[in-house]
Amino acid sequence: LDGEPDFRAVGADFGENGPEHAKPHGYLFEVDPAWSAGEHPLVQPLTRAGRFPHEAVAVDPATGILYQTEDQFLFPSGLYRFRPDSDPTGGYQNAGVLEMLRVRGASTPTVLGGVLEDGATFAVDWVTIDDPDPTFSGTPANDDAIRAVSRQGFAKNGAKFARPEGAWFADGVLWMTCTRGASSEAGLNESPEGEYGDGRGQVWRYEPATETLTLAFQSTDAAVLDLPDNIAVSANGTLTICEDGRDGNFVRCLKDGGAIEDVVQNITERPDDEFAGVCFSPDGRTMFVNIQARSGLTFAIWREDNGVLL
Repeated sequence: LDGEPDFRAVGADFGENGPEHAKPHGYLFEVDPAWSAGEHPLVQPLTRAGRFPHEAVAVDPATGILYQTEDQFLFPSGLYRFRPDSDPTGGYQNAGVLEMLRVRGASTPTVLGGVLEDGATFAVDWVTIDDPDPTFSGTPANDDAIRAVSRQGFAKNGAKFARPEGAWFADGVLWMTCTRGASSEAGLNESPEGEYGDGRGQVWRYEPATETLTLAFQSTDAAVLDLPDNIAVSANGTLTICEDGRDGNFVRCLKDGGAIEDVVQNITERPDDEFAGVCFSPDGRTMFVNIQARSGLTFAIWREDNGVLL
């Protein structure tokens, strides 16, 4: 960013991984995929879209609404949407409203990170985050700064999730994974020594047209699905899921009937490195996926008969 340094930021970054930063951080930035090599103009953060530990963003192309997941390791997280004030076709103008999802009629924050009934469905609405871009006097504790936005939503009874990560919008539906969903009651301690949640993961489906949130899948067995992370929807509408587990990782897919099937497995010399960034070629015939590792690997995967992969 340009401009003078601003030391009102948190002393260390939201993960406590560095020295003092010259600028506040925890924002979204809009970049143009058409930029050529070396063509990197300065861009300003979308501060009105919120300052918190972002994970993924999914865009509803019909409305321009940005759906945002929040990966809080130590504390409950919210699901957010940013409603722009104007048509964002030519770019977002950093004006709009940030909101957190709430179970409709809730008088306390609804904990959705635990084990729920399969197919559980909730009528939902959204509560406004009054201060999406909080500033701090002095250097606040990292745990206070990282929760400044989510606490506003929970104060209005927003829903609590266990590490929302992957997000993808397709065919009028928002898909979201919660890496630590389906947690035990003990795992949902809000002041844990370890991370918030100890489950093997959940997959959620939100339909804006009906304002309903449905638990599409929850894992109780790491051999079936272990810590779901990045996601993408294939040309045929199949939800494809990257794992960030600990006992060897897969790319798996969620079929229409609710079954999980394996697609590929990490059999490199570092099998516990996570898959990330799954996406598909426009014709749907090739899947691209990364292995997030010290060196980094990217794979292109297709069928030998040139059919659609998923």
